[in-house]
Amino acid sequence: MAAGLRNGSSGKEWRGISPADRGNHWKYAVEKLDELDSIGKIVWPNKVDGVPRFKRYLDEMKGVPLQSIWSDIFQVGAQAVERVEYATQKPEALLKRIIETSSDTGMLVADFFGGSGVT
Repeated sequence: MAAGLRNGSSGKEWRGISPADRGNHWKYAVEKLDELDSIGKIVWPNKVDGVPRFKRYLDEMKGVPLQSIWSDIFQVGAQAVERVEYATQKPEALLKRIIETSSDTGMLVADFFGGSGVT
């Protein structure tokens, strides 16, 4: 749904749901909604008062897909404050990102390589 009332097809009731009851209108004409529903592009909510939504797939969206290459974190330089002279030392920013993306706040994180200079 989109904000505002409309008098055309997009403002009419569709499948028992009236967008006008919420001060809205459909983003598409009801004829287009029927077409989208027939090809599985409408998500129907489980709750009673729910509103159907348009189903989008990532490969249909604009933009650049997420990459697995993190080029914004640089290696620990020879003069870096965090440097501890361990051969496989990782940058603190990298460790922070890995921990934050793979755990939730308050979770216990184990360092199974204790003593290896990782943490």
